[in-house]
Parts: sequence; structure tokens; C-alpha cells
Amino acid sequence: KLDNWLVYFMVLLDSLNFNDAKLVAEKFVLRKGEAKIILTVKQASDDFVAKLSRRDILASEIFALLDPLSYEAIIFLKAKSKNKNYKKHIENFLETYNDMRICISGHDLVDIGIMPGPLYEKIFSKVLQAKLNGQLITRLDELAFIKKLYLNINYREKTNVKA
Repeated sequence: KLDNWLVYFMVLLDSLNFNDAKLVAEKFVLRKGEAKIILTVKQASDDFVAKLSRRDILASEIFALLDPLSYEAIIFLKAKSKNKNYKKHIENFLETYNDMRICISGHDLVDIGIMPGPLYEKIFSKVLQAKLNGQLITRLDELAFIKKLYLNINYREKTNVKA
């Protein structure tokens, strides 16, 4: 559920610098999560805005930039910008990328012969990136991608080649 009041509150604090916004959040005794959302938006760098404003940014890059943010922060950032690419990328994130899920699970990785461990997170992340970028459509695509990825990882480990 979107906290509309928080979006409006961010609008009111928009002209303040980070330290002043932090002071207001403390004075209003906002919950820690609410203050964090406000301060995260204040920390959105020029680099962040420049990346999201690019026409040629990959879907996986958009996802990586926006996924850590709250919906309130994303809505505020979209409303604040006049850049068409920036707004479109945020819309794509909210309408498409944010709901995208991979089809494979840990059971599939075990079936392939990959033992449970930290490697799973890396594999799932790479599969999601490829899916976001339109490289994988079906579950079979995902499985083939994982097998190829796993073969490359095994090869690098056996030959001591760094990725």
C-alpha cells in the first residue's frame, strides 16, 4: 500500500538539503523506515538521474537502480523529473520489470547438479538480468542458460580463470 502522505511530504522537503531534511525527519519523529525513504531520495545522485535518463539503458540496469527503492520514493522521483526517458523507464519498472519472476528454482539447480550454496544467488541474479533484457522467455530458455553458465563457471574454476 502506497503511503500518499509520504510522497507529498517529500515534495515539501524537496528544496531542503540532506542535513536539513534529516533534521526535519528527526523533529517530526518519523518512523525509521519513513525517514530512510526521505533521505534515500535526497541522496539520489546526479549519476542516478543521468543513468535513468539514458535512452539506451538495459532493463536489468533500470531494475538494479529502482528495485532497492520504496514505491513512494519511485513515485516522487518520477513526478519530479521532466525527462521523458527517465519517466518511461520508471513506468516500465512499475508496469513490467518489478513483477517479472524467473521460472526456475533451487530444485532445478539441484537437478542440474549444482549443490546448494552462495552460487544460487548469483545464478538467480544472472537469470533475472537475462530475462529482464529479453534474452530468456521460457523456462527451457532459463534452464539452458543456467547449464551454459554453470559449464563456464566450472571451466573457470578448473583452469583458475577469473570471471
